[in-house]
Amino acid sequence: MASDRVERTYRLEPLDTSGVFLGLGIVQCVLLGGGITLAVLAITAGVPVLLAAVPIVGGGTEAVGLAMARRELHVPALAALIEMARKLSV
Repeated sequence: MASDRVERTYRLEPLDTSGVFLGLGIVQCVLLGGGITLAVLAITAGVPVLLAAVPIVGGGTEAVGLAMARRELHVPALAALIEMARKLSV
């Protein structure tokens, strides 16, 4: 019995290589991981939770801003977070 070669009627797309983890690049993963690490260390040291959340929000803002390539949002967002942290610590 000879094997007949049948032409495929479908084509698979190439694998997605857009990100390291959940579509995020290495820089975004480092920013989010660093923010989470700083927040955990701050809570462990006894810092109030709202103040300890600032690194997570800052890292998330930077990661999303980099992903969206909206660099003009970075400095004002971080300045607002620093100002909020300063007001909370007083």
